[in-house]
Amino acid sequence: MTPLASPVSILCAVLGTLPVSALFSGTDCHHPRLELSVTVNGRPASPDPLIRTGNPVRVVYRITNPDDRDVLDVHLAAPGETIVCPSGSADVPRLDDHSSVVCVAVLTAAPGVHDGTATATGHVRDGWPFDDDDGHGLGHGHGDDDWDRSVTASTAVGYRGVGGLISATDSVSVTPTASGGKATLVYTVTDTGNLPVYDVVLSDPLVPSGRITCTGLSAGIQPGATAHCEAVVDLAPGSHISTLSVNASDHTSTAGSSGSSVPPPTLSASAAARFTVVALPPPPPRPSPSPTPTPTPTPVPPPPSTPPRPSAPRPTPTPTPTPTPTPTPTPRPTPTPTPTPRSTPPAPSPSQTTIPPVAKPEQLSRPGVKTSLFLLVMMMPAAGAAAVLAARRK
Repeated sequence: MTPLASPVSILCAVLGTLPVSALFSGTDCHHPRLELSVTVNGRPASPDPLIRTGNPVRVVYRITNPDDRDVLDVHLAAPGETIVCPSGSADVPRLDDHSSVVCVAVLTAAPGVHDGTATATGHVRDGWPFDDDDGHGLGHGHGDDDWDRSVTASTAVGYRGVGGLISATDSVSVTPTASGGKATLVYTVTDTGNLPVYDVVLSDPLVPSGRITCTGLSAGIQPGATAHCEAVVDLAPGSHISTLSVNASDHTSTAGSSGSSVPPPTLSASAAARFTVVALPPPPPRPSPSPTPTPTPTPVPPPPSTPPRPSAPRPTPTPTPTPTPTPTPTPRPTPTPTPTPRSTPPAPSPSQTTIPPVAKPEQLSRPGVKTSLFLLVMMMPAAGAAAVLAARRK
């Protein structure tokens, strides 16, 4: 069922068509209303002011009643906010005509865009025109004759939480060397915020200045991206700690809670790694060569002043053999041959005479035997044979 119009609305509508409408052109014939404005960290709520993530967000609401009627039971609401008005809550029991009230909400900036709509609602109780505060007038102030009218005001509210954030890691690998170890330090820097970061600087007490090399830093690090860096150093044996420090900036100013501009802070991150360097074991010692013995010179006897004459070996006395007497050969009787008409054979040539073998000279030169006696003994058989041959020839 459609609600009936209030008596004031009907009267204003009728009187507004008459020439005397100017008599009723006051606020009593106007629709009641509210006005709502908002600032975020002292800035207009649209466009969204930039507020650094984690910093306070101060939202200030102003509710104004521009009419001649009071607005009752005003309630202010905004998504995700706890609003406090002078009453201690988000409610204003009575907002007098031509007055304002300030309500505040304070929260912590979260990353990202946060937009919403704030709304103030209340109601106005209409009475007959010309009723005074005591209820005397055309309507006589009777509550039964009063009509309620709701009033509403709304506005956009929001902010954008921004900020570059960085995180870092540090890892180490060691290659043993004879003097200690060669440590390779690997670093990573990641932008975990929602703004690019620039001017990234890494340092580590273990690494001399300028020895850290990086890739992906020339244009800054975009949100969600990671830069990789590395350094190689020679270290002595023992325990070591790599302590990485990283500084950067997002080059973005934001709105402070008082409305002032806040310059970009220095972003920082750190990481550490403990490790131990163990040198290579020394090589086994080479065997020492045995010293070569120095030969002892053989003493040479001094030469004799007069070289001794070689002494001839003394001959061993050999018993002289007794010569065996050779028997005189007896001539055999020669038979008288029967004369044969053959020619007498020639006499044998002296060359055919058999000569007994002569002993070799080495056999003659026996020590202790006289050469003449030895030859005599050896030639006796030959002399006997020669005598026999001579007898046969005769």
